[in-house]
Amino acid sequence: MLNQNNQCAIYTDGGVTTFQAGASGREVRKKCRDILKEASDIHLTTENSEEFFQYGPDPGDPDFRSQLASFLTQIYKNKVHSSNLMVTTGATNGLHLISTLMFDNNSPVFVEDPTHSRTLEILEKDFGRTIIPVPRDEEGIDVEILDSLLTKFHPLADEIKPKSKFWAMVYLVPTFHNPTGTSTSPERCRQLVKVARKHKVLLFCDDVYNLLGFEDKSPAWRLFSYDEKTAENYDGNVLSNGSFSKIFSPGLRLGWIEASDYVLNLILTSGLLKGSGGLNQYTSGIMTTVLRNGHLRPHLKFIRAMLKRRIRLLTDILRKHLPPEFVFHEPKGGYYVWLQLPESLDSETILPCAEHRHTVNYRPGSSFSYAKNFKNFLRISVSFCEEESIPSCALRLCRHLEEYWKSKTEGS
Repeated sequence: MLNQNNQCAIYTDGGVTTFQAGASGREVRKKCRDILKEASDIHLTTENSEEFFQYGPDPGDPDFRSQLASFLTQIYKNKVHSSNLMVTTGATNGLHLISTLMFDNNSPVFVEDPTHSRTLEILEKDFGRTIIPVPRDEEGIDVEILDSLLTKFHPLADEIKPKSKFWAMVYLVPTFHNPTGTSTSPERCRQLVKVARKHKVLLFCDDVYNLLGFEDKSPAWRLFSYDEKTAENYDGNVLSNGSFSKIFSPGLRLGWIEASDYVLNLILTSGLLKGSGGLNQYTSGIMTTVLRNGHLRPHLKFIRAMLKRRIRLLTDILRKHLPPEFVFHEPKGGYYVWLQLPESLDSETILPCAEHRHTVNYRPGSSFSYAKNFKNFLRISVSFCEEESIPSCALRLCRHLEEYWKSKTEGS
C-alpha cells in the first residue's frame, strides 16, 4: 500500500471509489501511451535527433514553441505568438518561477475564495506569503472587493523590495475553475484587466482547464487575450500558465507560460534560467512531433467528450436522488462539480463515514478556502475513476448525504 502521505494514495487506497483526484484516468493514459510511442519512434529516427539529448535554448525549443503557438491559436481563435511562450515543467513550476523570481517574500498574494487547495499550500507553507482571500461568485472574483483590498494593502508596496514593476500577484483560475467549475464572464475579465493596470499588479491565470470545454463549436478563451497590446495603458498585467497535465498526461511534466516580453525577459535573465539549457528539452521534442502530426487535437476531442459524458452521468444521478436542499450548477467544461449542502452539514466531518461505510470520497469544500469557508460544500471530480463506476458511486454518495441530512432534520 502507498504511503498515506503520498497524494497518489487517495487514488487507489482501500477499495474506495475516488471522486477526489483531479487527474487523468486509465482510459486517457492508455491513449497517451500509444500516441507517445509512435511520436518517440518518429522523433528518434529523424536526422540530428541526438540534439535533443543536449542542453536547449533557455525559453525552450523554438520548433516546439512554434508548434504549440499554432495549436493554441487554432483552439483559442486568437493569435498566440511563440515569442510570448516559454517552456516549463508544468503549472506548478510556472507558479514557482513567477512567485519567487518576480515577487519579494513580503509581497502579498490575492486569491479567489474558494481556490485551488494545493496553491494555497505552496504559497503559504513553501513560500511564506501573506494570502488575502477575495470572494468569488459565478462570474468570477469579486472585482469591487479586489479593488478595495488592493487599495487597502497598497501601502505594503513601500515595504517590499521590488523584483519587478508589479508589487503583488492575483492568483486566478478563470476558466472551468477549480473547485467550482464556473468561468469568469467577459465583462468581469475586462474589469479585472482594468483593476490590474490601475494597481500595477500581475494577474496570474492558472489556465490548465481552458481547453476542456464540452462544446466543440465554442472556442476556448483566456483572460490573457483581454490585456490587449494595442491599449494605450498596456503594461503586460496578465500571465497565462498552461500545462499538458489535463489535456494530455500529467506524467510528462510539461507546460508553458504565455506572458509579455517584460515578464519573460525577467524570468529568462534570472540566475535560475539564464544559460540553464531550458526546461524539459527532450519531452518537448516528443510533443513537437505529436503536435506536428496533428495527434493532440483528436486526443483533446476525446477527452472533452469523455468528461462531458461523465459529468452528465454524475449530475443526472445527483439531480434525481438528492433533495432540493442540495444545489449545484451544471458545468460547461472541466473536471468538477461543486455541490452545496444544507448549511448544517459539514462535508469534512462526514467524509470518514462516506469512505468507510459507502466506499466513496470527495474533497471537502473548506480545503479550498484559506479562511476555511465553504464547510457545507464539496467538490466531486469525474476525471480519474472508471466511467462505468460513476452511477453506482454517485448513488452511494447521494445515500450518504441524504442519511446525514435526515439525521440532522429529524434530530432538530
